[in-house]
Amino acid sequence: MALEKASKNRPAVAHMAEAARSRWSKFAAGDSYKSDGPASAEQMAYAALLDIGMKAGLVAMVVCFALYVSGILPAHVPLETLPRYWSMSVHDYLEATKAPTGWDWTRLVDKGDYLNLLPVAFLATITIVCYARILPMLAARRERIYAAIVIAEIAVLLLAVSGYLAGGH
Repeated sequence: MALEKASKNRPAVAHMAEAARSRWSKFAAGDSYKSDGPASAEQMAYAALLDIGMKAGLVAMVVCFALYVSGILPAHVPLETLPRYWSMSVHDYLEATKAPTGWDWTRLVDKGDYLNLLPVAFLATITIVCYARILPMLAARRERIYAAIVIAEIAVLLLAVSGYLAGGH
């Protein structure tokens, strides 16, 4: 009985798997990105994702800033004390406020002033996401040189984001 039921479901499972492969093939090939002008499908896909990311980042920046200035979230460095630090060197400011350096700010995202850095970091990574989006399109078109350039761009950007290249920390 169970064997009969399993064999009846095989065509449905095979159809679902084929549909998923077809959707992936269309996604990878960028079939939904058409242009009436000189822009390629890769450029259109990159631009579409960049547009979404930019708008999401902008909304996040406004929300995070509102949380900070409204005082809903406490700040690491209170807003009213900021003017006393404006004339300090970076070294003195870091020492006086016990502010983190590098990626250590991520431990303070529960503070309003550091939460504001989260959308900035998000916006900084959008390029990586856009490159990752067009990589399967390039691979589907067998554009090996462009795909290699995109992989190199992603690697360089990830290295830069990692902080390993930062000096003086």
